[in-house]
Amino acid sequence: MHQRLGLDDDWNDPEFPISLPATLPPNEGRELNSDDLRDIKIGVKRLVAAGCEKRVLYWCIGQLGDAAERLRQGKDRPPMGTREDMEGIVNAARSLSKAVRNHRDELLLVANASQDAIELPSGFLIDSLELPEEAMLVLFSSLMWLRKLASAWQSPNATALMKSKGGLFLLVYVWWHTTAHTRGGSAPYRLATEHAREVTDIIDAYQGVSYHIRDLSDKLHDFATKEPVLFRRIVALLTRLDEAAKPPVSLPPKNPDSLRIRRYSRHIL
Repeated sequence: MHQRLGLDDDWNDPEFPISLPATLPPNEGRELNSDDLRDIKIGVKRLVAAGCEKRVLYWCIGQLGDAAERLRQGKDRPPMGTREDMEGIVNAARSLSKAVRNHRDELLLVANASQDAIELPSGFLIDSLELPEEAMLVLFSSLMWLRKLASAWQSPNATALMKSKGGLFLLVYVWWHTTAHTRGGSAPYRLATEHAREVTDIIDAYQGVSYHIRDLSDKLHDFATKEPVLFRRIVALLTRLDEAAKPPVSLPPKNPDSLRIRRYSRHIL
């Protein structure tokens, strides 16, 4: 999930260069007319006045585009395994377990007779194995664990989680600046009405998708409470982007006249 949302990249490395758009990114799937651009410009201006960085807002808006959505859905990556693929693993693990059990005595006979030539398995937590029987138990346990993993795979859930998640970046970023900073740890996972309206207008103009203000705020709240790990990861990413967008702090130039005055004062004293 982290990879699909772009949360496993090198952005958290202090040495990794952050590139943020200086202008509004185009949306491949939607041609923006003059009214759309005007609405986005107004919304961005108001959010900047609320403390958001313009270039981070542009980056978040770009996540609403078709190209970013395709990446999250995995359409630009090798497809994820299906339930049918996992059923193949379950069946293979079950067949192997059955075959080993049917010929357990023969395999153990060979293992006991060939301990010098065929060493017991080694690795983390199994270096202490001394008997072939112990290794056989580890094998059966590992095959059962593998079957449980494959049986638990639900590929539709992964797709559903990624669907239409582009708006979350904008929602979380505006919430972080307008609510989290002002309310601290007690901040609810909801936007103020005026800020929710600005986000709604931007999404409508850029993506062509209309949301009710309350529905959009509910979307943020549900994601933050149901997917807390992903939510915190998004906050960390946006915090990094926000820091990168701020202009470097420069010290004010020294005033040569004031420097001469201080030196003169020390001299006469």
